[in-house]
Amino acid sequence: MMDGAEVGRRVFRIVSDGGSNIKVTPLYGVHGEDPLCYLMALDDCKILLDCGWNDKFDVNLLRPLASIAKDINAVLITHSDTEHLGALPYAFGKLGMNCKVYTTLPVHKMGLMYMYDHFLSRIDNDFDTFTLDDVDAAFAAVVPVRYAQHSTLDGFRGVTVTPYAAGHMLGGAFWKIQKETDDVLYAVDYNHRKEKHLNGAVLESMRRPSLLITDAFNVQGSPQVKSHDTLLMDMILRCMRQDGNALIPIDPAGRVLELLLILEEKWAQMQLGAYQLVLLTTVAYNTLDFARSHLEWMGEHVGRNFDSDRHNVFNMRYLTLCHSLDEFSALRPGPKVVLASFGSLEAGPARHLFVRWASDPRNLIVLTDRMQAGSLSREVQNLSKLPPGARMPLQVSIYRERREGSETNREEKTTRYSTHVMETRDNEVSASLTGTLDLTQRASADKDMAGEQLKQSPSCQHRQGERCRTPSTSTGLICTSKHDEKRSNTMKLHRQRSLYDGCSESPNACRPMFDEDHWDPKISDYGEILSPNMLQTSDESGSNNCDRQHESSVANMLPAYIASVRMHSGSSGRVNAPVPQGNQRSTFKETYSVHLRAAVYACDYEGRADGRSMKTLLTHLEPRRVILVHGSQSNTSALRQHLQHSLPGIFIETPAQGQTVECMFDSAIYRLDLAQQLLSKTPVRGICGHGVGWVDGVVGLTAHMNGTSVSVLLPTPDTNLVDSSSHSDPCQARDSHHMNFDNVQVAIPDEYGDFMPPTGLRQPARMLKGSCSTFVGNLKLSDFKSALASADVAAEFIVGSLTCAGGTNCIRKETDAESDALVLDGSLSDDFYTIRSILYDRYQITA
Repeated sequence: MMDGAEVGRRVFRIVSDGGSNIKVTPLYGVHGEDPLCYLMALDDCKILLDCGWNDKFDVNLLRPLASIAKDINAVLITHSDTEHLGALPYAFGKLGMNCKVYTTLPVHKMGLMYMYDHFLSRIDNDFDTFTLDDVDAAFAAVVPVRYAQHSTLDGFRGVTVTPYAAGHMLGGAFWKIQKETDDVLYAVDYNHRKEKHLNGAVLESMRRPSLLITDAFNVQGSPQVKSHDTLLMDMILRCMRQDGNALIPIDPAGRVLELLLILEEKWAQMQLGAYQLVLLTTVAYNTLDFARSHLEWMGEHVGRNFDSDRHNVFNMRYLTLCHSLDEFSALRPGPKVVLASFGSLEAGPARHLFVRWASDPRNLIVLTDRMQAGSLSREVQNLSKLPPGARMPLQVSIYRERREGSETNREEKTTRYSTHVMETRDNEVSASLTGTLDLTQRASADKDMAGEQLKQSPSCQHRQGERCRTPSTSTGLICTSKHDEKRSNTMKLHRQRSLYDGCSESPNACRPMFDEDHWDPKISDYGEILSPNMLQTSDESGSNNCDRQHESSVANMLPAYIASVRMHSGSSGRVNAPVPQGNQRSTFKETYSVHLRAAVYACDYEGRADGRSMKTLLTHLEPRRVILVHGSQSNTSALRQHLQHSLPGIFIETPAQGQTVECMFDSAIYRLDLAQQLLSKTPVRGICGHGVGWVDGVVGLTAHMNGTSVSVLLPTPDTNLVDSSSHSDPCQARDSHHMNFDNVQVAIPDEYGDFMPPTGLRQPARMLKGSCSTFVGNLKLSDFKSALASADVAAEFIVGSLTCAGGTNCIRKETDAESDALVLDGSLSDDFYTIRSILYDRYQITA
């Protein structure tokens, strides 16, 4: 690894004249499979292209970023996974980064889910690399943008960034950075194929960028076969039919959406309701909730289905959401297919389930991509290629939570006791109460019934696997959360270290529903008036053992981690609560020797373009220069050789880590200020996102406020003959300057000052002749056919030409070395002039 102080010392220079000066320095993520992070300096503007990290959160990997983090002016994020934005919280919280982060709205939301899941999954091992404050600070700097939306960077006039759809993940984008006539395309991890919830990338619509920064990660990948999904289902069914479980380690908010749609469709087609399909992440509810509300970012077929029958593809019938291992353990027994985070198996519930299930030959582990280098999942994939007898055991360490102060888990006992009391009370109350009882009578009857049940119940336990419904009484620590109404077996999210959104009343509630955000009850569920001293005096009142256990559990009801995270839909926040003294939280580490006997099935659900498609797309782009990043040495060399063969004459660079590639483009640009008088008389048309117009003027110099000379384009002088003797007012004759352009006396406006046009510009006769028509834009016959159809002009393609009006007119495209042209042939008729008018209106810019 190169030290951060050496970044940019080695410089490869592409010598040319004029244009913008662009420097690209890979901080890490080249010649290998490390996360992506690249520094691009566009003149004085420093832009960070992605800010990724790995699931191990190796701080040493970020040493090159640490040296320049404070100097970054903007960050562009392409995708929502850890490899593209995982280092943002650490950079903002520990490295001093302070700038705007540009990304699409889904990447913002899903990226937040990624980082929350990382933190919550590691809370048991005292994770302190970054905090939730760092996550909030990083994502508070995000500027959400739409596809094809131009954003000008603050403080850098003329530098615009624009995202375009890249596929791969929801909201994934490739970026176009433009300054004047120089444009840079940053396209990594794109996918041209349409999927169940995403459209393909629109990379083919870009042509001739000045610089293309792209990856070679999947250049040797093969296209997916049609039976791809069928093979996966065959492996899963074989596992479940022998009473096994299938574990699919997956990311919490990225490619998991595509897999969920595939499995949900197969479950419905094959009627597999007897087998449980489970999504196990700490942010499962919020991930699907965000996906349901971002349908406009998905494929057209998803939007059409919603518009036609109001069907949201993410309202899943067979999927069960779980937010912790405790909630997962409460599910009914039987074969399960579990999609759990994280795909690398470095943390999260997937790592715990791997330790449980890897030794059972009936189980199945599905790896959906190549996983991160050096991760546990990569070790599993390599180990699965060996015969079972040659596999060495894996040493896997996991962290577990332990509560001090008692020999057993006090929270588990409290939870089981509360569930037993509340469920028994609800059954008895619902059977005995009548509809004529008012709120006070119902509460009183509730108290009596609950007291009788407490006396009759010598044990405070309940059977394993029942749901926990904790009483709502507390002296100030009350946290409500929203249940999924279709999942009655889902625990309250606030008890799963997860995020919550809103609240809902329980079905058998015996209290009114208040409109306030914070509900502060005056009486308990048993009809008693709450007082601050109730908890301290309960033991002295001589209540029975179960009552004392119930009342003491109120103060310890909320674990310490509940105070760490709360989230409303579309925003995040936290609430600080004191940790009860008698229930302090501690963790311990356990190391297991895992023998891999379960079946391992590796399949490709990465959602990246295959190698053949990548080569075709890059050849179609015809970039002037190419910088290859992110890919193994063999993949990078293979793509470079292909581009050198298919695009001869272009510069192709493969910089090493810390090596700077400097590109100075040879497009000479002259900056001119446009006079307001000239601008107001110039018709401007919008073409390809730019305003285009034809201007005739004279280039002159004018004094700037700071004393420097500035080039300005002035209107052409008035060519009317002016006689100096005709001025009756001597002041007028003195203020007007006169010049002789080839024996033609021309009056020069006063605002020209002392400027005298150079000899080469003294061509008034040429100016009087006007200018020829100029066609601007991408001349495509298919686009022009659509324009004719909108004007009710029939047209069809015959032998490469567009034939119109029953064959009387023909439009063909002629291409020479300098430009393209559309040629219209036909007899003089109304149809001819109609077609010509449409052609001029679409492509022509006149003086």
